[in-house]
Amino acid sequence: MDFSMHIATVRRSVTQFLAIATVTLATGSLLAHAETAKDNTPLNELLTLSGMYEGLSEVGNQFKAGVSQAAANKPAENEMDQMFYALADKHLSAENLAAKTRAFFTGKLSDQVIQDSLAWYRSDLAKQLTKAEETAGTQAAQEQMMQMVPTLMADEARVAFESRVLEMLNVSEMMVTMQQEIMLTLVENMAAAGANGQPVDITPIQQQVQASRPAMKAQIDQYMLVFMLFAHQTFSLEQLSKYEAYLKSASGQAYSAASLNAMTTVLTKAMDDLGKEMRVQMSAQQQKKPAA
Repeated sequence: MDFSMHIATVRRSVTQFLAIATVTLATGSLLAHAETAKDNTPLNELLTLSGMYEGLSEVGNQFKAGVSQAAANKPAENEMDQMFYALADKHLSAENLAAKTRAFFTGKLSDQVIQDSLAWYRSDLAKQLTKAEETAGTQAAQEQMMQMVPTLMADEARVAFESRVLEMLNVSEMMVTMQQEIMLTLVENMAAAGANGQPVDITPIQQQVQASRPAMKAQIDQYMLVFMLFAHQTFSLEQLSKYEAYLKSASGQAYSAASLNAMTTVLTKAMDDLGKEMRVQMSAQQQKKPAA
């Protein structure tokens, strides 16, 4: 099997789903998933109000959308595409990712961090910001956002504010690292399967991915800045300063850091599991093919 033809699919698929996942999880931009709301423990309420669960529930769909978009020029879905879809349904399901997230956070946050963070996310302002970010993530809003880029970037005070927020969240660095780790894991497993278990040197691909890191980070920095400017445009700087105050607090820093660590750990592990199972299935397909 010529795995090289699928590398572009992997790259574009990972980029597509991480872009959405990062926005929804790192900024807490979506509302609670109904099933997780049944657990009324403080930690679960925090993960619900901050958007962790709902953002995770969309990851599998976004990954499949990325596969579909990357394969748009092909006349029909092939066996590889169908394998991606099935494995995404299994490993990137809302239930699987939510369970991994709860397990990750258990014991990671002090009661003080949880209570201080809940005080923020329960506030009317936090809920309004959450709703605004949710709306900004819709397709229609994204199209409008791109048309408004010059106007949004012209407000120097807001650009300075959102830049500080993004620096505190450290979203871009995390996203680039996770994107590269996930991409290389998938490529390595695909390559090994295509080589029928023989050792495969993916050093050239690793070097290519590493060389692209600065450009990838610059693109993500720009996108996240525009997104935050667009989502928060109706809020005054005085209102937004309250959000910044929470992020600067010890509890805000602790929860933000834990959230990004959780996102990286949970999604990377899920994609690693997906890649390993894909490797097994691809190897099985190779063995079924008649010898040339």
